[in-house]
Amino acid sequence: RPDLIVEILSPSSTKRDIKDKRRLYQRYGIKEYWIVDPVNKRVDIYKLNKDKIYDFPEIYAEDDKIKVGIFNDELEIDLAVIFAEWLERYGNIQHITNFSISLLSISTCLGTASIAPFNGFW
Repeated sequence: RPDLIVEILSPSSTKRDIKDKRRLYQRYGIKEYWIVDPVNKRVDIYKLNKDKIYDFPEIYAEDDKIKVGIFNDELEIDLAVIFAEWLERYGNIQHITNFSISLLSISTCLGTASIAPFNGFW
């Protein structure tokens, strides 16, 4: 089971990603669920609380840096760099939703991480 799942929103999957998958991932105990909205340059992060329920999301904008909780905040992601790279690679920000790997999982094991396409629940 992954510790972190990152979803890239697309117009065709927004409701499923925001509502349905959030409930599913909570039920399976995914520690962090990130929803990346490339059009609005925003990231919502849901974290399981001590009762194994997702709290209200932490919301990050394009100019924020995110410290990744499953790595004890030792890994920091600069959203300005991420969104700028996506814009450079794909041109118009509207086309980022066609990103070929829309779902990644990050699992931690013995202090290391692996990143791979994830299709475990859908």
